[in-house]
Amino acid sequence: MSALSKRAMIVTLNVSCWTARKQDKKVSAEVEASHNAKDAGRYNKLLIDKHHLDPLTNWAGQIRAAHYKMTLPWMDNGGRLLPAKLFMDYRNRIDDMRSEYDNRVRTLVIAYPQLVQDARMRLGTMYNPDDYPVVGELNSKFAVELDIMPVPDGSDFRVDISDKEADRIREDMAAKVQARQDAALKDAWERVREVVSTIQLRASADKAVIRDSLIGNARELVALLPGLNVNDDPILAKVTDEIGNHLLESTWNLRNSKASRLRLAEKAEQILAMIP
Repeated sequence: MSALSKRAMIVTLNVSCWTARKQDKKVSAEVEASHNAKDAGRYNKLLIDKHHLDPLTNWAGQIRAAHYKMTLPWMDNGGRLLPAKLFMDYRNRIDDMRSEYDNRVRTLVIAYPQLVQDARMRLGTMYNPDDYPVVGELNSKFAVELDIMPVPDGSDFRVDISDKEADRIREDMAAKVQARQDAALKDAWERVREVVSTIQLRASADKAVIRDSLIGNARELVALLPGLNVNDDPILAKVTDEIGNHLLESTWNLRNSKASRLRLAEKAEQILAMIP
């Protein structure tokens, strides 16, 4: 088994969220006819008041953001690399967010019959009862699903083909795993570059605007980087320590002391020079 397959896994997250939108072909045709147009577009009507969907769509976006924050890029089909060190934190985080998502779905389901009735007035002649799923089907339109798989290991490839072809496939698998591993490490470095360069720019500005998120993002990054460092890259480990030891300044001090801001900007610049 490869070292990476012991330190990480591939996780695919699917968050489904009903958009409550429906194309109205009749209205689309009427609009085109009134403008003497053809294939100009289509009219999508909002089946229920968006204010009742916003809590769900916003939360679905936050679930996806949490997933991306705690994982690294891996496969083109959506599978991402989840370091074993972050597995329990990831699992607990997604489970908590899924529970909140389910609560919001229940709130929508309770209100749904009335929202359908309200749509009769809001949509006027565009209202069509056939557009609406029955209450019993509504829950199935919202879901948070995880699929976890091991990192593929070319050395364990066993298929009844010639040794020459099997060796070629193993080599190809090993090369692809290495390329994806390099891309995952590059993503971790890009996160470092973004956070540290933002600190350097804000702290060195003549009229510096220091928000809590400036240092908050650095704290969050320092907490994640040991897990994201699936290659045990010593330079990334060193940079993580440097950020933790020198950039997690008090935002109050930074707002009230130009000298503190300049020291912070200088240290951030030194850390940026360490990034490969």
